[in-house]
Amino acid sequence: MHRPNQTLRTAALLALCTASSCVFDSDRRPLLDAELGAASAYIFRGQTFTERPVARAATVAQLPVKGGGSLALGALGILELSDSIGDAWAAEGAGGEFTQTDLWFGYTTRWAGFEGTLGARHYSWPRGAAFRFAPFPSTSEAFARIGRTALGLDVGLTLHYDFDAVGSLYSDLEAVKAWPLGDRFDLEVRAFAAWSDAEHGRWLYRRRTAGLADAGAEVALRAALDDVTSARLSVTGSSILDATYRDWFDDNGVAPDVVFATLGFDWAF
Repeated sequence: MHRPNQTLRTAALLALCTASSCVFDSDRRPLLDAELGAASAYIFRGQTFTERPVARAATVAQLPVKGGGSLALGALGILELSDSIGDAWAAEGAGGEFTQTDLWFGYTTRWAGFEGTLGARHYSWPRGAAFRFAPFPSTSEAFARIGRTALGLDVGLTLHYDFDAVGSLYSDLEAVKAWPLGDRFDLEVRAFAAWSDAEHGRWLYRRRTAGLADAGAEVALRAALDDVTSARLSVTGSSILDATYRDWFDDNGVAPDVVFATLGFDWAF
């Protein structure tokens, strides 16, 4: 004779399996992507968190969904490699620690030449209470992205709405162009620009005003090393645009204009 809690667990497991078979597409293979890399600085939406090297680890699992879409589950970790941060904002003395850990999910589908994604992300800063100029609490956002290929460019617009600690809106627009260089190499150029509302400006740029936030460009070279492994070397320039935001950077000795390099390795299964 089954105990009631055993029966309940069995029923829940059967319900979960039934729901999974109704949602996920067993005819398409799930994909797993893992990334390890290092950068000479870490910039978050134009804000200079550290001018010193960091390591980065990320992973994304893509699960095919019936109807042609996919559900992605991802994680990101930023590891400080130095106790010093230079002319920046984050906490000193965090060398060897993960100072940012993110978890996120998103549902992506395509229609009429467009690709759209809806999802949510949780940002965690374990040393946020020790940030130099103001506490930086962990928070969560909903995001929506729409993109398509136009004039040979991959163009995407993303809206980030913080519904947790901040209650703010940040939007970024990017355009990417890639050129194949033989069988193994690709050259990629990306340009981006962003807008911040007043609450997001108060939170990240310490000024309660809306305006153009960060903008910049990136040049990257990608090399396919084997069937699953690739390497990517990039140089990125980021600059704060709004004059009011820049005043805070200048007044507090934080660099508003940064150029940094990133080297990473990616494994796609």
